[in-house]
Amino acid sequence: MWAVLANFARYPEWNPFILQVEGEAVADAAISYRFEFPRHVRIWTRARVLRATPERELRWSAHFLSRRVFNGEHYFQIVPTSESGVVFRHGEIFTGLLLPLAWPILRISGPRIYRGLNEALKQRAERATG
Repeated sequence: MWAVLANFARYPEWNPFILQVEGEAVADAAISYRFEFPRHVRIWTRARVLRATPERELRWSAHFLSRRVFNGEHYFQIVPTSESGVVFRHGEIFTGLLLPLAWPILRISGPRIYRGLNEALKQRAERATG
């Protein structure tokens, strides 16, 4: 799973949400990425990798104007449950003054987009380990 998450260059091959990523999955790295949210709205943004712990967690944060105006922290966590099993956690934490305006879009479009991303990631990881 980690090999798939940490390979930003290949995200467009499987990720229906993030269309392009430039940068490396290492802590404190600056990355640029283009995403589509909601459908047909494509945005370029810059982010900072907060954590990149192999086989455990990848987390980055991006903001609009400033963290205080609008901030999104995106995370993937891999939690071992047994010798051969893991629990995978994926989510975002949004904060900022513009959150009340963005919340209806996030609530309506978010679940469908994240389900699609999670399913695509599952299929990609299973192919990589299968």
